[in-house]
Amino acid sequence: MKKIVSVLVAGIPINSSPVGFSGTGGKKATKYISNSKVLEEKYFRNGTDWIRKPLVKSIKTDLELIRRDIEVQITDFQECFVDNQDRVNSGFDEQSMLENAKEFEQESSKFDLVIVVGGDHTGGIYLYAFDGNVIRFDEHSDSCKNPKECERGFIQRNNYVCSVIRNKLKNENQITGIGIREGEFVYQKGIKNNSFEKVDEKTNYIFDLDIDVFAQKYNMKSDYSKGILAPSDFIGFIRKYGPNVMGFFEIKENDKNAYELIYQSSIEAVVQVAKKRKSIKTAKEE
Repeated sequence: MKKIVSVLVAGIPINSSPVGFSGTGGKKATKYISNSKVLEEKYFRNGTDWIRKPLVKSIKTDLELIRRDIEVQITDFQECFVDNQDRVNSGFDEQSMLENAKEFEQESSKFDLVIVVGGDHTGGIYLYAFDGNVIRFDEHSDSCKNPKECERGFIQRNNYVCSVIRNKLKNENQITGIGIREGEFVYQKGIKNNSFEKVDEKTNYIFDLDIDVFAQKYNMKSDYSKGILAPSDFIGFIRKYGPNVMGFFEIKENDKNAYELIYQSSIEAVVQVAKKRKSIKTAKEE
């Protein structure tokens, strides 16, 4: 019997670059990029087209899904609008981002599977408005020890989880970090393999992934590349938890290895959602 899975793919086009970089190229500019610690994060229109559009096409025509008799009804949400802030090293307006996250959840929660691709990890906040527990795959915590007391008003890649907890999108017990090696945090820290938590079939799972969580030998283009995970580790988590929402961030344009990971992860997630729906239907029939 054919199984139908509805999938939404969306892009969050936030790009971060060193302040003052002109983008004209040359050795001097390249050196400035690699040494700068001051970033400005901005809305970058069409910044996810290169990965979002082929991903939608590939999922729709995937032979493995056809072989498994899974029909994917896929929607390209295109890109989520992010209010641009022309402010140096301050990020995006916190309340605006929270409202955008809630609106995105309302528009996309009817789908069986939501896949988000983005540049800067600030866009990760869009995932946390969905119902369920979050598993963060990241080398960095993107938070501090006390979210209620840290700086507020604007969010960036390194503090958006503080905003999530402070504004009660999630509490610290609903977030687990995998692969974290740097930064402070109040949420749970899991271990490398996927046995840290018993799967609750009544719970929705949300995966929030920064590409820097993977070890350097897997050749993902990352600003850090000090991660410890393998792509097979992440696929293992998908098979175990069957996430309903997945977000991939800090993806560099034309990173073929990152694209392949996201594509294979998406196919596996579709398969797991189809299995989950079948098991729910069987249980109801019994």
